[in-house]
Amino acid sequence: MRIFVYLKCEYPLFMKKLFTLIAVLFSLSVQAQYYLGFDGADTFFNHLIVVDTFNYHHNQWQVGSPHKTTFTSPLSAPNVLITDTLNPYAPNDTSVFILKMAKQIPAWPGSTVYGPLYNIQFRYQLDIDTLTVARLEISEDTGAHWHDINDSLISAYSWATTSIDTIATTSGSWRNFNVYRNFGPPASDTALFRFTFISGNGTAPHDGWMIDNMFVYYWFEGGVSQVQNDNLISLYPNPSTGNIYIHANRSVYNASVVVYDLCGREVHSRSITTSDTYIDLPLPSGMYMLKYVAGDEYCTKKILIEN
Repeated sequence: MRIFVYLKCEYPLFMKKLFTLIAVLFSLSVQAQYYLGFDGADTFFNHLIVVDTFNYHHNQWQVGSPHKTTFTSPLSAPNVLITDTLNPYAPNDTSVFILKMAKQIPAWPGSTVYGPLYNIQFRYQLDIDTLTVARLEISEDTGAHWHDINDSLISAYSWATTSIDTIATTSGSWRNFNVYRNFGPPASDTALFRFTFISGNGTAPHDGWMIDNMFVYYWFEGGVSQVQNDNLISLYPNPSTGNIYIHANRSVYNASVVVYDLCGREVHSRSITTSDTYIDLPLPSGMYMLKYVAGDEYCTKKILIEN
């Protein structure tokens, strides 16, 4: 039996203006972005993560809120993808899930198909012993061959940052994994990303592997390298009635803010020329994604409006 865990792909973005893109590479062409935050049951675009319980009967991968010794909070509340939300990982076990990303995707049902993929980015933490292995492999031939990114990237992929952060050792804070595919058609219709967690025989309790805020991007054309900076801004109050104060944590003279609803529709945008500004969002109650871009840095924040 295989269990299909459908995760929300909340924010498909199709944007043509410079400064409204939050990809690793800014683009002057149409672009699609999928955000998997693990915080809801959205299946609108029917992209899925397959947790393999057929080959690995005691698979420990779960979606939920972390309540463990080291892993106590998500990056973006309330949920993460984690090796058990409550208990230390079991020894001598293997847990696997596969992220399946099609070569081409529809922007929305019945729309033009965009492609190809590829940039994949996510944040993660590890709490493991020396005998435990956390592994991410890529296949572009429907699983016939797999390549471990900790060995080296296959020629079709490149690191999106100068700081190469492989997945190997315990991390006391959130790390950033970010690779992009060099432009060109993939070898097959679907790219597979296999996440494997192999626990050793140690008896000391450890929390395992935790993943949050996964972004997958389709179809980009060159551009200017961008750097994610989660501390770029502070905003409050959040939740709010729509009136939000944004403070840039460094001097800003030319920035932009774009707000999207859960269907990926742009509901607000504006340019910003100061480090401190108020924005008024006369929007219905609900969750939105705010994207702030300044120069070669960007960040994203969830905002909750309660009227």
